[in-house]
Amino acid sequence: MKLNKGYSLIELLVVITLISVLGTLTAETFLLGIRAQAKSEVMKEVKQNADYVGQVIDNMVRNSIDIEEAQCNSDTGQTLTIQNPDGNYTTFDCTGSVMSSISGIFPVPTVSLNLSSTRVAIEECNFRIICPTPPLNPKYVFLNFKVSQTGSSLPKEQQASIEYQTTVSLRNYQ
Repeated sequence: MKLNKGYSLIELLVVITLISVLGTLTAETFLLGIRAQAKSEVMKEVKQNADYVGQVIDNMVRNSIDIEEAQCNSDTGQTLTIQNPDGNYTTFDCTGSVMSSISGIFPVPTVSLNLSSTRVAIEECNFRIICPTPPLNPKYVFLNFKVSQTGSSLPKEQQASIEYQTTVSLRNYQ
């Protein structure tokens, strides 16, 4: 009787097939994790920009002295002008793809600042000012906009965007 040492061709093919299936599953899982992490990072950046813009506008409107009467009870579109406690005016403008804050002595701006990053785009921005009559309650502003990433080569299902809405009432009102 002869002793056969080694593996048969069938055994080798089964092992190679199992290793290739496991390798493929591992690689797919790894790639899926990388895609999920990239989407999470983009979503985090979009959310941080939306929250920052919303908080800046919220704080400045809440602490403002007044909103221009011409803007009352109307949909002002993509700009909002408030009077700051120091007497200067600030205009929030989202006519482009960024939200900007333009401050100074009205009507000449002295400081212009982008509130959102250039890596995100502000879209569908709208300010609506409500001035109760008679003025027993403070004026308030509805703000809504959409923030989405820009310049991405990612597929559509991996791109991030967020809708942001808030209502802010003036703390100081006449």
